[in-house]
Amino acid sequence: MKILLKSIIIFIILFSITIPSFSEKEEIVLVGNYSIPDSIKKKVIKQIFLGNKTRWDKNQKIVFVLYTDKKICNNFLKKYVGKTYIQYKNYWKKLVFTGKGNMPKTSKKIEGIIEYLSDTNGSISFLPIDAVDTKQIKIIHVDF
Repeated sequence: MKILLKSIIIFIILFSITIPSFSEKEEIVLVGNYSIPDSIKKKVIKQIFLGNKTRWDKNQKIVFVLYTDKKICNNFLKKYVGKTYIQYKNYWKKLVFTGKGNMPKTSKKIEGIIEYLSDTNGSISFLPIDAVDTKQIKIIHVDF
């Protein structure tokens, strides 16, 4: 009986871990100021968010902002940067500690990101698609 109970508990724990929450299924889009390109290659997104590409083709400065909702940020980072949220934070901490970079701009509020993107030439971020107001910012097409 104890073995059966333990097996059921383990099954419940494992099953609950593998079921994605609604926000994990939420579609995330790349967004930016109207001054940046309409489409970007996936490998360039990785370069931008790792701080390896700092200028657009017309020599305009790239500024990126992280939406710090952990689930959405983690999903974006896994898909486009190849790192988990924790790995990404540690990557940037190492750059800051060694004097090779500054921590990225972050925001917990979607409205703050939209306002920053609309006011800042060269800026880029990611948001849930249902939060995007295309009157202020544009959705960037990703070329894979």
